[in-house]
Amino acid sequence: MTVLMLTIFTVMVAISSQYPAGARFMTFVVGFPAIALCLLQLVLDVRDFRHEAARGAGGEMAAVPADVSGVPVDPSLQMQMQMNAAGLTVEHTPEAARKEMIVWGYIFGLIGSILLFGFYITVPIFLVVFLRFYAKARWPMAILLPAAVSAFLYVMLGYVFRMTLHIGFVTEYLLDRISG
Repeated sequence: MTVLMLTIFTVMVAISSQYPAGARFMTFVVGFPAIALCLLQLVLDVRDFRHEAARGAGGEMAAVPADVSGVPVDPSLQMQMQMNAAGLTVEHTPEAARKEMIVWGYIFGLIGSILLFGFYITVPIFLVVFLRFYAKARWPMAILLPAAVSAFLYVMLGYVFRMTLHIGFVTEYLLDRISG
């Protein structure tokens, strides 16, 4: 997944480098930190993999595990046992699957809401909903934090960087209908 995300962000930055300065600014702001984080994650993954491989070759996991009869265990089962011992496996429980589906729902909901209602309307509502219902924050925190973040984003993106963000298809339609 890290390699896929690194590829997406790298291609995004490479394509946007051909755009005029104002148009490529947002992709650079998002893309370069994302590329750096992906590279950092890859370095950490390789380091952990080497650490676990060295630990396995150093003794406790070097021998092929055998069942009680002394017969060697299937290599795929050996790999699963090594991953379990290293803490690298994720339990596939119905609860874990449900939580993963909820997170994907939040991601797709955020993207869809930005497309429909725009950035400035969606972000505060999304943050309140996410903080209150997924992160289980208390109402004061779930309202004050998004208000502060929204004000910061509005000032930084709208006034400092003079960026025009997507206002949303529904919002644009309603504004056109109201203004005549």
